[in-house]
Amino acid sequence: MIDGATKVIINSKGDFAGESAELKELAKLMNDQKVSLNEQFIWAQNRVNELNQDRRASIVSYETNKLDWTLYGEERERLVGVKNFIDALIAASM
Repeated sequence: MIDGATKVIINSKGDFAGESAELKELAKLMNDQKVSLNEQFIWAQNRVNELNQDRRASIVSYETNKLDWTLYGEERERLVGVKNFIDALIAASM
C-alpha cells in the first residue's frame, strides 16, 4: 500500500563525517549521548529521559505488585492447607 510517506533509515552507529550538524546531533540523541546543538534537541533528550524514568518507575511498581501477589498466593495456599488439615482432624475425631 502506498501511503505517500518517505521512510528514512539512519544507522546511528555509522560514520557521520561530512554530514550536517543536525544529523550528527540526531545520531548522538539516538545513541543516548548528551546533545547541545539547539533547544529542540535538548527538549527531545529531556523528554526521552522523562519517558524512560516513567517507564522504569512502572516496571518497579509492576515487579513489586507481582512479588506481593506471589507472596499473598503462597500464604493463602498455606492457610488453605492448614484449614484442610484441621477439617480432616475434626472429621476423623467424629
